[in-house]
Amino acid sequence: MADPKACKLQGKVAIITGGASGIGEATVHLFADHGARAIVIADIQDEKGEKLAASIGNRCACTYVHCDVTKEQDVESLVQSAIQL
Repeated sequence: MADPKACKLQGKVAIITGGASGIGEATVHLFADHGARAIVIADIQDEKGEKLAASIGNRCACTYVHCDVTKEQDVESLVQSAIQL
């Protein structure tokens, strides 16, 4: 029997702001480990975000979106990209 904790995010889509490094990066890994269907990493650190998204591999669908949360248009685009997943 599978560990129920390992599947607590089964089928969910997550947006993780500040996800390219630090606590956000750790959260990306944790959500992938817990069965998230898709993760959108939102950050202004493009190189780190893209590298992290690629490192998740086949654990779940993981993408990076450049997003400055102080800019409303960036946040709107982020949400729209997550809806399309």
